[in-house]
Amino acid sequence: MNSAKPVSPMTCWDCGATNDPDASECWLCHRRDWRRYPDSWPQPTVPPRGPLSSIAGWMVLIAIIAVAAGVIRLAPGLGIVLLISALPAWAIAEVRARRRRHRNQPMSGPEKALWIIGLTILIPVLLIVALVIALFLLCAFFAR
Repeated sequence: MNSAKPVSPMTCWDCGATNDPDASECWLCHRRDWRRYPDSWPQPTVPPRGPLSSIAGWMVLIAIIAVAAGVIRLAPGLGIVLLISALPAWAIAEVRARRRRHRNQPMSGPEKALWIIGLTILIPVLLIVALVIALFLLCAFFAR
């Protein structure tokens, strides 16, 4: 039986290629300092990035605020329904994206948009179904 631990591959800091830990140079860019840090040094930690850590995130937030303000100005009832269904959908999608990012499986932009759109449609439907069931139970309770 082989009692050696499996060796995890390491990536080059310059080109991102996956290398063996005992390699003297990167196989793709041929850098001899592909590790950047010796094994004895603690590896630097990358701070987590949130949705507003880039200009694209800020642009999306500004666009959402502008659309919401326009809808509320033109049709206040529809704007409130949109906010009630879109904000939880956005929050759920962000939580899922953060969890996947921590597992090193980042969520792509189109995938996040599909989650938000799908949940924006699903949340009001589930809310209406719950209200119909509550109304039915309330009527059945008072009909006795």
